[in-house]
Amino acid sequence: MPKTFPKKLRVFLCHAEEDKQKVRKLCQRLEKDGFDVWLDEKNLLAGQDWKFEIKKGIRNADAIIFCLSTISVAKEGYVQVEIQEALEFAKEKPEGTISIIPLRLDNCKVPLNIQKWHWENYFTNKGYEKLIKALNARKKDLETKQIVIQSVHHFDLSNLSNKKCKLFIDTLKTKVAPSLSTLIAPKTRLSLGSDFYRFITTNHPVEEWIQSMEKNIKEMGHQKTSTELWVVSGGYGAGKSHSKGYIFASTRRIRSVKFLELDLVNVLHAYQKPENNNIFSLILLEGREFLSDLYDELRKKKDINLPIEETLRESVVDDEFIDTFCEFGKNNYVAFTPLENLIKKKGRQIFLPLMRLFKKHLGIKGISIFIDNFEELPRLTPTNLENFIKSIWAFYDDTASTFIDPDLPSFKMIIFCSLGAWNEITTNALSYALETRAHHFEIPPLTGDEIIILAQKLYELYRKSGYLQHENGIEFTKLPHYLVTKAGIDAPLTPRWLINQVMYIIEKPDDFSRYLLDEQGNL
Repeated sequence: MPKTFPKKLRVFLCHAEEDKQKVRKLCQRLEKDGFDVWLDEKNLLAGQDWKFEIKKGIRNADAIIFCLSTISVAKEGYVQVEIQEALEFAKEKPEGTISIIPLRLDNCKVPLNIQKWHWENYFTNKGYEKLIKALNARKKDLETKQIVIQSVHHFDLSNLSNKKCKLFIDTLKTKVAPSLSTLIAPKTRLSLGSDFYRFITTNHPVEEWIQSMEKNIKEMGHQKTSTELWVVSGGYGAGKSHSKGYIFASTRRIRSVKFLELDLVNVLHAYQKPENNNIFSLILLEGREFLSDLYDELRKKKDINLPIEETLRESVVDDEFIDTFCEFGKNNYVAFTPLENLIKKKGRQIFLPLMRLFKKHLGIKGISIFIDNFEELPRLTPTNLENFIKSIWAFYDDTASTFIDPDLPSFKMIIFCSLGAWNEITTNALSYALETRAHHFEIPPLTGDEIIILAQKLYELYRKSGYLQHENGIEFTKLPHYLVTKAGIDAPLTPRWLINQVMYIIEKPDDFSRYLLDEQGNL
């Protein structure tokens, strides 16, 4: 089993300004006992968007302490917003994990919405001792998960033949490390499924997010779930698209959940007019086959006394759409342009009525929409950009109430965007408002232990594939420091960049060998 490396538990202190003196002392005690504590006066820098940074601090925390007092529980203002944000965050955590810890600073009444969590009394003799016990239990829980996740990522080569290992490396070179693709020109491609994507998304937080998303999508196929809007951001090569690929590969067999993939590079090239840039129209056009399937089903089920047109009118579908849609069906789905133009014109108006028909007649219980390359959005004119962002707001607002409507499918929209572009997009008020509707998951750079595990997996693949041209093993313990030095400030330690670098080291280890000799005193 791979070696695990201890890390400090990240603790967020949610408090009222009037309790700052007590909370400051609590922060100092926690830091002295080895915890990584987020406190606004310590972590916020001049010029930062403090609301955004606080939200990010909550999202990145391993545990959140609600510092409750007679003042804070009665106070209106941003402390209540922090509490609500933290409660939303807690919903994403597995049942039974300690992520929320109410801590009474005095003999105050605990608010009803957080009474489900056991609270501690900081003002009693053993209050701080009990708090530390709860935090250490949370840390142990996370360390256990880390071992499990590392075990999952410790790729099992026993199920791969030498030929498949070779094809695996070929695929990595062509899909992940393009600068190495000229070294080989494989004629065949191995269908690696979810294993290949899991190999790329090696971050522990990424694995946890993927597992949570996989579980949520599977639930969509069995029960009604609430609408979710996600933004997944990270540096170039962080694994955004490969995370999406893994989710696709692991959940595609759910027949009642449909997947739509919108690549903005293609979408924005095809739809440059302002009226075309709304997410409702794009979803319907991307799911064009649902429309032809719907007409087929209605034709099979139609009553002699109730034509297809009347069935559609019963579902409160727009009359102009009904006429154009039926004409499209009668012409065997050949003349799509009139229907396409109408969908562009009335996307939002006809969206929910069509979704009800899709669920009733096609058995669609959930629709997952993946929007990739969101960083292409600034290519739009300001007017088009505004229309597109507003349409995503409207999509979330229109579908948010579908949880209580049994006739509608569940919806999940996941936006993938480079971190720098997302920060740029959210500088204007419109886009920032969009972010308040979304869950945000930022893919972090790889840590030292993850780099070593990734390198060891690659090395074993090379050994078993027969691609390894030398017999000597490679000492990877110094690899993180070597790669950080090599990357500088321009190349984040992302899976794509690392795989490229490590493959080069494995195939041509001379530079790395010289680095190791220099580290040991030019032996």
